[in-house]
Amino acid sequence: MEKLDQLLLPPSITISSDCLLGKSHNRIFSRGKQNLPSQSHIPPKPTSGNLFVSQETLSDKFSIGSFFRVLTKLSNLKVLSLVSLGLWGQLPATINRLKSLEKLNISSNFISGEIPGSISVLTNLTSLVLADNLFNGSVPDMKRLQSLQEIDLSINRLGPEFPSMSTNLATIKLKNNSLRSGIPSQIKDFDLLQRFDVSGNKLVGPIPSPLFSLPSIQYLNLDDNQFNGALSLNLSCSVNLTFVDISSNFLIGKLPACIGSNATNRTVLSSWNCLTSGGLEYQHPYSFCQKEALAVIPPNTNREGQSKGKRYFDGVVGAVFAVGLLILIIFRREKKKKKKKKKKTKKDDSFECDSFVLEKSSVRSEPAIDGNWIKREYLKWPQRRRIAVGIARGIQFLHSGITPGMYGNDLKIENTLLDKTLTAKISSYNISLPSKVGNF
Repeated sequence: MEKLDQLLLPPSITISSDCLLGKSHNRIFSRGKQNLPSQSHIPPKPTSGNLFVSQETLSDKFSIGSFFRVLTKLSNLKVLSLVSLGLWGQLPATINRLKSLEKLNISSNFISGEIPGSISVLTNLTSLVLADNLFNGSVPDMKRLQSLQEIDLSINRLGPEFPSMSTNLATIKLKNNSLRSGIPSQIKDFDLLQRFDVSGNKLVGPIPSPLFSLPSIQYLNLDDNQFNGALSLNLSCSVNLTFVDISSNFLIGKLPACIGSNATNRTVLSSWNCLTSGGLEYQHPYSFCQKEALAVIPPNTNREGQSKGKRYFDGVVGAVFAVGLLILIIFRREKKKKKKKKKKTKKDDSFECDSFVLEKSSVRSEPAIDGNWIKREYLKWPQRRRIAVGIARGIQFLHSGITPGMYGNDLKIENTLLDKTLTAKISSYNISLPSKVGNF
């Protein structure tokens, strides 16, 4: 690395490096001998979006893009470990040029921004460690990394969605991030998973029961989240499971036997829930968990369209709107009936379209069937065409001219009304008509 000596290290950082390059050795190890940068000592962010340099970071002349541009010239590089060097900036997408890379460890630095999606091209990766940085946003899809056995994204700001990962993983570490979704049900397919640590997030919902019975699971840490509900009393645990931490959640009920009374060969931590078994002096009252669980609001997690929460909200609004329309339709129909009765008393004419035959009812003083004289008048073809076009325009308006569109699917010839000028009007289409209806 011809430019490694030009990184302009601050006084607080010294480097011990092991750079082995050649036909059989293509590894780079560099570790700064400084205190690990905790997030309580993160340099402040300026308005430009870049971190201010400090004694914990490399100088302002450092360019992470140029640094990795030099590294990508090593096309056969298999192991890259740059730990606690004070690197800062956004991880460049050009990292995908290291196609031979098998192990990547850039933990304990100040690398910010989103994890580039191009990292999923490194299909030879077996270990990916990006812990203790300033990464934020969603984690790119990692399912393509079928060779990946270890992923450590701890102590960042990633979220809110739970990452999508390969089922071949043996170690998953996501602690101290900003995950606010639930653990996906696909976790039951992670048969090789041994260590699972998602502590220090805001994960919600019930804890998936298959997580405890995965055949290879040994270490399970779900501490300090917002899991709620009760664990199944029939829960089974893997014989390899030796450590379980479900403390500081909103769990209720009793502990299952395999992590309760029969957990003689494993360490189980379950304090500060609302459980009715174990040390009750270290549990919250039931009302606490009930109140806190109701206050938990899942995030907007759908990238391809509306989220489930938004669709649920839209459904509620739509239902209320439909009920309101129904009430208004009933009200207007009753009002129309009253108007028709008044018209009959005033001896006005009424028209109804019946298979393109116009029936004109005139109230007479002479007795007749139903008290009316009936005169049938057949409509001419231009009149019929005009009525049909008017109905089609009305249907088009109901489908696409308003939001949301109305699809009553109850169009009958009896529901088509004509005024004195033979203009078509649609009725009984599950919508409300204004008091003064214009032409469609």
